[in-house]
Amino acid sequence: MLVVLMLGITLKSYSKNYYVKSTGNDNNTGLSDAQAWSTLAKVNASSFSPGDTIFFNKGDTWREPLTVPSSGSASAYITFASYGTGSAPKILGSEEVTSWIYDAGNVWYSKNAVDDPYALSRHANIYFKETNGNIRWGRAEKVEKKDLIVEYDWAWISNHIYIYSLTDPNARYSGAEITQREICVDMNSKEYLAFNGLEIAYSGNWGITGDIPYSELSGLIVRNCHIHHIGIKESVGAYGLSIWYSDMLIKDNIIHDCGRRLISLYLYNQVIHPHDVIIEGNTLYDGYHTSGIDINTNAAGSWKNIIIRNNIFYQNTNSIDAVENPTVENIIIAEQGTLTGSISDVYIYNNIFKNPNYYSILLEHASSINIYNNTFYADNPAATTLNGGFVGMSGPGSYTIKNNIFYNNISHSTNANFRCLTVASTSGTAISDYNLFYNTDESQTLVSWHSTGYTLSQWATYKTVSGQDAHSPTPDNPLFVSSSDYHLRAGSPAIGTGVNIGLKSDHDGNPYKNPPSIGAYEYNSKPASTVIPVYQSSVVENATPSVIEMTYSLALASIVPAVSAFTVLVNSAARSISSSSVSGTKVMLTLATPVVYGDNVNVSYTKPASNPLQTSEGGQASSISAQTVSNKVNAVVTPPVVVPNTPPVAVVNYVNGNYSGFVGELNASGSYDADKDNLSFAWKVPNNISVSAANSSVIEFLAPIVDVKQTYEFTLTISDGKVSQSKTIPIEILPYQPGLETAEVISIEAGDYQAPYLPYNAIDGNIGTMWSAIGGDQWIILELKVSFNIQHIKVAFQPGQKKESYFDVLGSNDKENWEPVLTKSKSCAFSGDLQVFEFPPSKTDKEFRYVKLVGQGNSLDSWNNISEFRIFGFRHKNPTSYEDLIVKIYPNPVREMVNILIDEPTFNPDFIKIMSLSGKILYDGKVDPGIRQLQVPVDFRQGIYIIQMGIGNITVFTQKLVVIK
Repeated sequence: MLVVLMLGITLKSYSKNYYVKSTGNDNNTGLSDAQAWSTLAKVNASSFSPGDTIFFNKGDTWREPLTVPSSGSASAYITFASYGTGSAPKILGSEEVTSWIYDAGNVWYSKNAVDDPYALSRHANIYFKETNGNIRWGRAEKVEKKDLIVEYDWAWISNHIYIYSLTDPNARYSGAEITQREICVDMNSKEYLAFNGLEIAYSGNWGITGDIPYSELSGLIVRNCHIHHIGIKESVGAYGLSIWYSDMLIKDNIIHDCGRRLISLYLYNQVIHPHDVIIEGNTLYDGYHTSGIDINTNAAGSWKNIIIRNNIFYQNTNSIDAVENPTVENIIIAEQGTLTGSISDVYIYNNIFKNPNYYSILLEHASSINIYNNTFYADNPAATTLNGGFVGMSGPGSYTIKNNIFYNNISHSTNANFRCLTVASTSGTAISDYNLFYNTDESQTLVSWHSTGYTLSQWATYKTVSGQDAHSPTPDNPLFVSSSDYHLRAGSPAIGTGVNIGLKSDHDGNPYKNPPSIGAYEYNSKPASTVIPVYQSSVVENATPSVIEMTYSLALASIVPAVSAFTVLVNSAARSISSSSVSGTKVMLTLATPVVYGDNVNVSYTKPASNPLQTSEGGQASSISAQTVSNKVNAVVTPPVVVPNTPPVAVVNYVNGNYSGFVGELNASGSYDADKDNLSFAWKVPNNISVSAANSSVIEFLAPIVDVKQTYEFTLTISDGKVSQSKTIPIEILPYQPGLETAEVISIEAGDYQAPYLPYNAIDGNIGTMWSAIGGDQWIILELKVSFNIQHIKVAFQPGQKKESYFDVLGSNDKENWEPVLTKSKSCAFSGDLQVFEFPPSKTDKEFRYVKLVGQGNSLDSWNNISEFRIFGFRHKNPTSYEDLIVKIYPNPVREMVNILIDEPTFNPDFIKIMSLSGKILYDGKVDPGIRQLQVPVDFRQGIYIIQMGIGNITVFTQKLVVIK
């Protein structure tokens, strides 16, 4: 199978070629460029035979999904490819905005109308195309124009996109892509398909995927495709490729900027067994959960025989929205869920892993995982402070790690938890040997073995305790060509110190020697003439104003050119050079007279015929002209005048009366310092209240559930770095609608659950238990004892959560016809405690017997967790009951005056009483004979009371009365 995939698919002589271009016509035959079709809809509606190829014209764009209508065969794939000249044909899940209209302030709106990207099932984004070619993610969707305050902010209002821009966006951007569709390419459960040379982007959930299969599928090739910008960052579902085929080749693609995973090999409760997969030669970067490949199964399915080789994985260190530093792995291999499935025989070799911020490879519950001849390099200041590193292993399984270079340039002070290798569990089998480890910071943990960390100085102890790395060289600098070129230089301890494990060629395709070098490159696989030292920068330091220090990318040989090879200009005038010297990557030029503060300095180098700057391998530095020298010579400074410090002033804006179950805000952004010093903020928060932050000028809090008014004190301390000031803010928390009844739930059911997190846990009155289910559209249904006019619900989520949960609420009276009540609802982002969700006014006068909550995952993963679900409103009364027939009371609830109508002619009461629930009589009145209608003023406080009417000492009529104020 692998040989067939690598050599290509043999097409039958009777196969046909079809052509599609934007200027075509769907009434054509499609069998030539002159007879080309126009739309993907035509392709989707056609039928193809094994061996057929559908060509898309380069330079053209289709803004509609491709749905594959036919399967190929094992010997003759159906291929979707490109023809012509120009850029790759594009299949996009978006509509483009190219014209903006000024609104007000710094707000502009799109000329054309579009649908709301956030209305898609997993939400979606907009993407700004800058004139320099960069593509920028929009930030999280805002609600109103007033929320648009920084660049890349956007909102969808009245069918148009509104954005913030300091300058005219018609000049600032070449356009913006507004996601409108879930998917670009739907394989539609068809087999033996090949996709070659396509660009796929801007969809909400998937680049290329198909229906989740529950039977085996085979035959898929994806080559030379560019897949990018899918979904929203850290979405519960946004994948470049989401695929489940046996006999797959994923080769030479560029995949990046997908909101969850770049390549997802994930079995969602499917009992299938895909096998024989090759993923090679791809460049994979900037995912927001997995910046590479996720291999997973949470059912009895299995993956087997997977090769991941010759790929480049990396994570950029910057972002532009609220997801500044997600925890991202390059490869995840994990069998989860019931642990009845399996992942086995995975080979990961000749790959480059650069700048992970969590783990390069994370392994959990997998067998026969082989990690050979990879190069791992970390210099990422945004690396998460969680335990992370290059390779992490936990749980049952068997793992072999050999011939790898681990180069860690993350200091202990930046992240003390970033390790080259972590073996967390004693239940698995790990073999590590012939690896070269190196931490530039010797105090940083090198290896963690069964929860014990070992630094460079503890290398011998680690080997004795673990029994691992017996043949690995002593940790040392591998001597890469540069921080971006991981070929080996002469003298590298990685040269020839590996073990022959059967690999034939390295990342470049050059043969391995025997024994091989450690890492992804065999030594000298790159000719010495191409290893050229590159000029980096120059500087004059304050301590040595007569010395210019030039820095090159590689260590230089001790060969010093004559000073005539260099030219230094100071304020455009030549400055004499007394001497020159070379040390490591530095060239030092000593000037006849020193540089002073404010001088403009530049340096030139002309490569001489003899003794040029060069590496020990003979790579010669090129000439450079008029390179700016950073002048760090200080000016002569007069001692500053000491100005007395003025303490800062704390100013806090807030609403004193906050209802329980709602989010409130404390805004101290108006605090100021007369000296204009930078201020820091620290909040002391009551123990039982969750807040969004503790060190921000503006914080949000979730008001706890209370039965009576309570006051909580928050304390703000602000500091200008010299003195601190504190301010106490009393916040009153008020009970919300205390007069409502609580609906009695007589049964609960769920579409799915994860034991022991049963559906009943959501109504057991214990916030410490919960119902849990994974995936989208997971539901629970509550049946009420009687129909209810529901006013609001209170929902608690996972205790202690720091994420948003997404859900919808529907109501029904027959459990078949459901009416949407709350759509696209989301929980507080920093607490899982009880929160109030109000029913809209259009729904509060309706009666429901059944209430359904549909979970849509959360902002971190696809789990749905409900700890408590409580329903509040007014009980539906049976209109045929005797009490309703004889007396009607309205309105109920009441604010000031209640009306009483006596409908039954034979009922002639002579008294009316209103009492509290404790039995205290608050109103005692006489009813004159013949009176059928009367009004009673209600001047009681808010609460629940009882009305009684009768004759003599006999009470005939009793009804509950709800008073609201």
